[in-house]
Amino acid sequence: MQPAPPPPHQPLAGIEVIDFSRYLPGPYCSMQLAQLGARVTTIERPPAGDPMRALPPHTAEGESLFATALHRRKARHLADLADPDALAEVLMMCAAADVVLETFRPGVADRLGIGAQTLRAATPSLVYCSISGYGQTGPWRHVPGHDANYLAASGLQDRIGPRERPVPAPVPLADVAAGSMAATAICAALVRRAASGEGATIDLSMTEAALNLMAHVFPAGELPEGERGRGVLGGDLACFDLYECADGRWLAVSAIEPHFFARMCELIGCEELVPIQLDPERQHEVRATLAERLRSEPAGHWHALLATEDTCVSAVLTMAEAAEHPQLVARGAVEPLLPGAQGQDALLQVPASPFVFDGRRS
Repeated sequence: MQPAPPPPHQPLAGIEVIDFSRYLPGPYCSMQLAQLGARVTTIERPPAGDPMRALPPHTAEGESLFATALHRRKARHLADLADPDALAEVLMMCAAADVVLETFRPGVADRLGIGAQTLRAATPSLVYCSISGYGQTGPWRHVPGHDANYLAASGLQDRIGPRERPVPAPVPLADVAAGSMAATAICAALVRRAASGEGATIDLSMTEAALNLMAHVFPAGELPEGERGRGVLGGDLACFDLYECADGRWLAVSAIEPHFFARMCELIGCEELVPIQLDPERQHEVRATLAERLRSEPAGHWHALLATEDTCVSAVLTMAEAAEHPQLVARGAVEPLLPGAQGQDALLQVPASPFVFDGRRS
């Protein structure tokens, strides 16, 4: 089944993307390009295609939820690139494309006959993007890995968790960051091509994507503020922390600005904390008082009292609860995973495109 043509108002309408990528970073990138209006065709090896399609959990029809979510709005073409006829057909598709995306280990695309040099020689205006773990050059370019390895190499993994020990990232940050940054780079290359006619060869490293997630804190890496569980946003301040409530649910408190903190303290009856909010010698006192007070009522009580009162305080929601958040519902920010599905599958939802242009979600 082919996806419907993108509406003409979308900014990448008319752009053709051929996507050889697998698993998360590349499909996440091409999903964003599709949400922006590009026509994406995934090239997958028969018979099963992208290995991610086999990963559980599955829909009632046997489709992987992960793959279905990431391959929305894309066409699919099965091709064994070791077959000369299949390769010739794919090369013709690439010659007519604006963008080619791949996530093979460096050198593999060249061996398959779909490397940047080969495709750009045939189509100089092509934007060719490679996403790899450590980049196309350097001594580690051929080293295999997964998200945790790239987070570890970038230094970001050391920042995740309490002071006592690092913990696994709750989402594959390097993969998602690389996919988003690759989409940005591709769009930038298309803008340049529109002016000059010149294509581009993009080398996007997942490790460097993770590194750039720390652009604001990296200079403090050797200072106490750069340690895990330290810093203004890392655990030093009691006014920026998570607090357990009476029902075992949690409250996110990020009342860093004094006026937000004062309003929160007024509403929960802790006005005595206002003068010492940022006192580094009394953070234990502030944290202990807030913890005791917020543990006295369930999270729903505090959320109803504080969330819309200029306090920067809100309940920590599950993903299912987030899908019902009135703000997200009002904006149509969540949509069915499988339009027209029946039974349990009809309850499955995914984030809608985050891109809103001229009042219309792309």
